[in-house]
Amino acid sequence: MSFRREELSEIGRLAIVTLACATTAIATIKIARRMLGTSNQLFDFTVLWTAARSASPYDAAGLTEAQLWLLPPAPGLRPFVYPPSALLLLKPFGWLGYSASAALWSALGIACFVAAASLYGRRGLLALAAPMLWLTILVGQASLFLGAALAAGVKLLESRPAVAGALFGVLGAAKPQIAILLPLALLCGRHWRALAAAVIAGSALILASLLLGVQLWVEWFNSLGAFTNQVLGADFQAMNMAPGIDFAPLGILSAGYVWTRTKRSELRLLAVAAGACLCVPYMGNYDLVAMAPAAGVLLLGRDWREWLVGFFGFTILWFSPFLTVIGAAALAYLTPDREQEAVGYPTA
Repeated sequence: MSFRREELSEIGRLAIVTLACATTAIATIKIARRMLGTSNQLFDFTVLWTAARSASPYDAAGLTEAQLWLLPPAPGLRPFVYPPSALLLLKPFGWLGYSASAALWSALGIACFVAAASLYGRRGLLALAAPMLWLTILVGQASLFLGAALAAGVKLLESRPAVAGALFGVLGAAKPQIAILLPLALLCGRHWRALAAAVIAGSALILASLLLGVQLWVEWFNSLGAFTNQVLGADFQAMNMAPGIDFAPLGILSAGYVWTRTKRSELRLLAVAAGACLCVPYMGNYDLVAMAPAAGVLLLGRDWREWLVGFFGFTILWFSPFLTVIGAAALAYLTPDREQEAVGYPTA
């Protein structure tokens, strides 16, 4: 029995998608058991909610003690490490009781991410099966909102540059490490309006956060040293997706190359998200949730190279940042924009 090339291609695509979904189920269950333990609370949201209600959010010991009524005692501190500009956005959630706030947080986060994924078309909605998405929901991470902002911003760059830039500016002010490559990307892509909007939006959020007290910025800067030591410890390193900043040149070069060569939003999103993981000393797998819509599009694409790049972006194996940024650059080289139209590559 022989197969035509098209049939083998379809079999290969289905095999990769099936493997990705199976990896999703296994990874989600394993990580959920590890991180949630015996607690049925949103593990990371507890930190955010407590900080939003605290008069001293950067007092790591005091904040950890304030969480004990929700979570069982555990070794180590549970500090709040987001800048005051992020704290300003979290404050409204602190006005509600824990259960109501957690429900609202989860509902809004899922809605934002679904909206962002839908911008990539029906194939982008495959992101809803990605393991890092369900992990983010299970622990109540802010990465659900931040990933939605990054994914939506990249997709809206061509049609609504001011909106895209505003999303990038808020993202950079709330969690700078996720947006670390965006200034370079916008420069390489010559998106001047988006860059200006990002600067304005980010600056406005930072200035508005001064209403919470200038001293909070001082306290935040002073707390970073202790948190850096904590994340470089054995417990945090077990969950660290970042291989070390020695690989930063790879992330920088890949992002710059992709954003210079192609306007294809899937490749651009993979390059800045996975590339950022190579440029910082610590990043959790939930921080890479922004890659899921782009990975979903590639997983359901026509080319076997797209399937492989989409697979590693979708499943987030430890070595996926390497393969994802290299794969995105390779696809940008092999299928530049002028060739996409000729061979019928989808752009959404």
